[in-house]
Amino acid sequence: MGSNGLVGIYFFVGKEILIDTVPLSEGEKTEISIDHKGSHHAFWENLTPKNAAEKMFKSRAYDAFPRGRVLFHLKRNKFIIYRDRCLGDEQVRIVMGKFGLNPAECDIEYDAHYRCAGCNPLQMD
Repeated sequence: MGSNGLVGIYFFVGKEILIDTVPLSEGEKTEISIDHKGSHHAFWENLTPKNAAEKMFKSRAYDAFPRGRVLFHLKRNKFIIYRDRCLGDEQVRIVMGKFGLNPAECDIEYDAHYRCAGCNPLQMD
């Protein structure tokens, strides 16, 4: 299995990243993957803002900001970084750093589920 990286969810609020993670060894295992069972909405709902980025995050709907998820795919033996189309290579490098991931152990993918207000014309804030 891959490194000792983390699995979980993340948001980008401007240049700041907000994360909710667990070590790979503590993730929820299915036949296909090891994932963090937390949801983006629950993270947003339960967050008590402590800084400017968190206050900005809570001032809008949970899906207004670019977001994604990191899980470990058992068959591929790789971490999968799901990301919003608004997030570029710089943000992916930040995610890898925060989650303790080696680029050689990762596949980066888009998922239609992760669409922020900037790229989802149907998003209502």
